[in-house]
Amino acid sequence: DAKTFKWANSGDVSSMDPYARQETFLLTFTQNIYDPLVRRDRNLKLEPALAVKWGQVDKTTWFFDIRPNVKFSDGTPLTADDVVFSLNRANGPGSNVNSNFASVKEIKKAGDLRVEIVTKYPDPLLADKWAAIVIMSKAWCERNNAVNAADMTKSEENFATRNAMGSGPFMLKERK
Repeated sequence: DAKTFKWANSGDVSSMDPYARQETFLLTFTQNIYDPLVRRDRNLKLEPALAVKWGQVDKTTWFFDIRPNVKFSDGTPLTADDVVFSLNRANGPGSNVNSNFASVKEIKKAGDLRVEIVTKYPDPLLADKWAAIVIMSKAWCERNNAVNAADMTKSEENFATRNAMGSGPFMLKERK
């Protein structure tokens, strides 16, 4: 049942952009709005989130098969294009979570619901590192001029700093 959930805290999540900071509070909060490819279960083991299957094709190539029929809260379908866009955004200008991409050479679409990642060297922990990297809507970011993360170390802001639209269980209606 959809119900309103009001949340308040003595501290504040410094941004609604999930790539603004490599900070547990921000990453945990935004995972209520956005979904990652994989996440941790109660025993801290990886479990499926947006990806139904993942693994390695060879020592330097990973794949993530995306769950079909996932929709963002505005009703648009989530596809491999959103995943490729999001991973590149998380590794791009303004992002402060790009340390999770040190081994990455290339992120590419390998089908409507499959993404492949080529690494510069074997990285057996890639999926573990990405359990906190959530997926954004490419169309929403483009429509709202938030293609790159706003660099908080330079006091930058963009639409994603104060707004959010993901595929997770909660929607952000208002931020005060």
